Amino acid sequence: MKRVGFAVVAIAGLLLTSSVASAQLCVVGIFAKAICVGSQQHRELTTKEAMSCGLLSDDPAKPDKKAKKKAKKKISARAAN
Repeated sequence: MKRVGFAVVAIAGLLLTSSVASAQLCVVGIFAKAICVGSQQHRELTTKEAMSCGLLSDDPAKPDKKAKKKAKKKISARAAN
């Protein structure tokens, strides 16, 4: 029981130091987001999600309009050949 108490105090001390706290919380956010995305959507984090410390939610399953137009052009070009 003493080891658990010491570990909790040590972790709390590391997390609450001002110079390191933001970086540590960012790493925790990235890991948490990676676990959630990996288990729910079966994919890896995107660059935007990782750069925002896991706060930004990016859904690559929904392509934007430009990507749809490019795909249509590719299909029409292949059909013409």
